[in-house]
Amino acid sequence: MLEHTGVLFTYLIALKDDETDRISVSGINSLQCLLKDFPLRIAELKEEAEGTNPEDILEIYCIFGANPQTKVFMDQIRKVQNLVYNNILTNKDFDYQAFILQNLAEQEKKKCFSEHVAWIITYHTFCFERLYALQQFQFTQADDMLEVCCLGLGLEYEDNRRLWMQSAVEIWMEREAPPIIWQTGND
Repeated sequence: MLEHTGVLFTYLIALKDDETDRISVSGINSLQCLLKDFPLRIAELKEEAEGTNPEDILEIYCIFGANPQTKVFMDQIRKVQNLVYNNILTNKDFDYQAFILQNLAEQEKKKCFSEHVAWIITYHTFCFERLYALQQFQFTQADDMLEVCCLGLGLEYEDNRRLWMQSAVEIWMEREAPPIIWQTGND
């Protein structure tokens, strides 16, 4: 999927050990599994974290790619989330969970990677046990070739959690991220 879209889609879960002050990070990415299996794989990773204090768990979606491609994905995510929010605000009888699940199922039949990613993130944001607020941050490599857009799932905006999210992504990028070679137009 990376070669067709120019991006790598990743879900990370970070667990913080208050006693040792260490962070462990595990995740799944679009090179390892099909998008239709992402919700199941996310549930498996969350199950492994059962028993951990919810305040010691971070969930982060990352989109790795060159700037134009990551912008397309971030725009698509905003578009889908705004669609759900607007329906909630304008229709008191709106069943947002059914709407999201229907759209997620429809995305499995379509071939639009960015839309499918947007609906997966929207499903996770709205349909689990908590309603999450997306906290966005990004990294850019020194050569400006690779940009990482991250959406952390937090219960509220907290600077410390955001710093913790950035640390978790950096740990994953350093230790586990698949090597990605970006081709420029000069090759």
